[in-house]
Amino acid sequence: MPAIGAIVWISCRPLIKMALATGVGFTLSRMGIFNSMHARGCGQVLLKALYPALLFSKMVTGITTDNVSAIGPVAVCTLLYFLIGGIMSFIITTFFWVPHRFRYGIYASGIFSNVGDVPLAVSISITALSPFAGQKDTDVAIAYIAVASLVFFLVMFSFGGYSLIVADFSGPDQENIRRSVREQISYTTSTRTALISSLFKSKKAPVSTEESADVEKADTTEKAEDPSNEAARADTSSTNSAEEHRRAAWEQHVQTITRTVRSLFQPITVAMSIGLVMGLVKPLKALLVHIPNDPIPDAPDGQPPLAFIMDTTVFLGNGAVPLGLMCLGTALAQLKVPRSEWRRLPHGAIFSLALGKLFVMPIFGVLIVEGFVKIGFIDVNDKVLRFVLIFLSCVPTATTQVLLTQIYSPDGKADDVSAFLLPQYLLMLLSMTIVIAYALHIIF
Repeated sequence: MPAIGAIVWISCRPLIKMALATGVGFTLSRMGIFNSMHARGCGQVLLKALYPALLFSKMVTGITTDNVSAIGPVAVCTLLYFLIGGIMSFIITTFFWVPHRFRYGIYASGIFSNVGDVPLAVSISITALSPFAGQKDTDVAIAYIAVASLVFFLVMFSFGGYSLIVADFSGPDQENIRRSVREQISYTTSTRTALISSLFKSKKAPVSTEESADVEKADTTEKAEDPSNEAARADTSSTNSAEEHRRAAWEQHVQTITRTVRSLFQPITVAMSIGLVMGLVKPLKALLVHIPNDPIPDAPDGQPPLAFIMDTTVFLGNGAVPLGLMCLGTALAQLKVPRSEWRRLPHGAIFSLALGKLFVMPIFGVLIVEGFVKIGFIDVNDKVLRFVLIFLSCVPTATTQVLLTQIYSPDGKADDVSAFLLPQYLLMLLSMTIVIAYALHIIF
């Protein structure tokens, strides 16, 4: 068991490295060298190439028949964290005011955490050092985080979690509604005043023959209308509207199914699926890496026949975490809250969410993980799994929400979500140090 001082240093060291790498992206963004457009391009490179390469290589080497059963606990714990985050957001909205344009976004902030850049950076550094087993445990940790990332992508995109962000921008703004009500009250008052004055004038002035003729003509026209014709037209219009509604609903279902199927074939999910299969099937795994009782003959250079594929994916994957942290720094640099809006911010909701995700959620994380250990759902000897699952409970809101808010917002701004994310990323270094130190203490 390491000493307390060693545990604290082991906990702080990876966070310092992560903060420095994130600070590089933050600084370059503020200097105008690495702006949001560059970060979006790099984000596509990460999603389409670097992350798939990293996750494929680590799934091949990290997942074996001995630890494949850990996929279930990772998925279950990730979903439980999502559920607790949603409940936490509900409690916050019950007791604190939240802006109208963030009334659903706060649920997304509570549910979806950063299960990508931050856990990868910290786990790679922590598991590479004692008391973990070095590169072997690092590969396993990345494979476990890959499963959590897959759950995140499925819930966010395949099953419509992003619709929480879209729903914030449906309908008029609440302030406009209040203003329209005031205008309507003012309009109604003025209309009544004008009507009363016109009635008094009408008593004094005789009705003209032209007006009488118009009234009689209107009465004659109303009488000429056949009620049966009106009913027939109403039935026809209602039938057409019902058919159009059913057709629109069917088209929406088809689009949802199509979008879900397409999301399942994204590079990350495909790379993880192929890596998982090749990692579990020994003849396929032997094509990429050496394994005991290797049934596949080596290439002339003494390496497995397809070792060059593994070398390429490892080479590309090594750039994923540094570039991801730099993009995170750029995203944080873009989070701006105008000073004129500081007094109007929902301070209670902002700090409640930050404290809930960074300090309260880890308590539930430890209780859930250790509870699963006691009932045998999690192997007590799989220390990497226990550490990864506990750490996943203390990460802040995913910066993906900022990008999605900018996409769906009519003005392209994300001021509300920025106000909620900034305190979390400022406090996470403190909370993560505490959680990492405590996790190492109870695991080892």
